[in-house]
Parts: sequence; C-alpha cells; structure tokens
Amino acid sequence: MQARDWTAIENEYVTGKISLQKLSEKYEIPLRTIKDRSRKGEWSQKKKEFCANTAQKAIQKIMKKEAARLEKLKGVAEELADIISRDVEQLKEQHGKSKMLTESDVKMIKELTVALKNIADVMRDVYGLPTIREKVLLEKHKEWRKSIKEAEKVTGGVIFLPEVLEVVEDADHLDATAETD
Repeated sequence: MQARDWTAIENEYVTGKISLQKLSEKYEIPLRTIKDRSRKGEWSQKKKEFCANTAQKAIQKIMKKEAARLEKLKGVAEELADIISRDVEQLKEQHGKSKMLTESDVKMIKELTVALKNIADVMRDVYGLPTIREKVLLEKHKEWRKSIKEAEKVTGGVIFLPEVLEVVEDADHLDATAETD
C-alpha cells in the first residue's frame, strides 16, 4: 500500500471545486476515511476561508482598477475644464475689443456649454453624485415611504386603497376629453 499525500489531497479540496466523493473516487480512498480526515482537519472551514480570501482579493483588484479609471476620468475632466477656461478668457478678450458677438463666438459658447455639461456628467460619475432630477425622485420616494409607514401605523399594517370607479385603457381618449372640457 502506497503512502497518501494527505496535504495534497486537502489542498485539492480546499482550493478546488472537487467534492469529497470525487476525491474518494480519484484517489481510491474510502469515502468514510476522506470524510473523517476532512472533519478532523476542518477542511470545510478552510475551504470557506479560502473562498472568502479569494473573493476579497478579487474585489480589491476590481476596486483598484475602478479607482484608476475614476482617476483617469477626473484627469480628463480637469483638462477639459482648463481648455474651457482658456476659451472663455479668449472669448472675453475678443468680445472686449469688438463689443459684438460673431457667429463663431456663438458657436464657441454653445460648444463650451456642451463641454461644461459633459464635465458635470463626468464629475457626477466620478464622485457618485446624483443629478437634480435624481435628488427630487429620491426625496419623493422618501416621502412616499414615510407616508406608507405612517399609514401602516394608523391602520395596523393594512393600507386601504381608494376604489377605482372606471378603468380607462385609451390614453388618447383622455387627451381628447381634456381638450373638449
């Protein structure tokens, strides 16, 4: 009978996706023997810890990549802001001399407006900031949840909805009715 490398078998179980049953078949070891070794050596706990550590390392790697991406976006946004600042100064100088906006000035102003919007979008993405619309929706959602909780307190967890008198399936009908009233 050859000596078994229990450390290698344990490592294969802990670091792999193989079951105790498959290990038993692979190494021609009785399942009961493998299960006993596993229980005594706490292989299941070691496998859980290994999986948790591996997941944590993967998360850290992803976070580093995401941080680098966000830093790059921030750099691009700052460069764009510098370019816009220079263009605004140039526009001020030209406007100060002629006192009239040319077609190219109007075009530049439009382009700067779009660029500023893009910078704002990038910075919101970088810093995870909500838009004004998102803020309003979040506030309305909070108010709605608060009113639901208050209604649940008053009614003991049951919320009574108003009775629907008529279901209108055609939205165009509503518009036509509203216009004739």
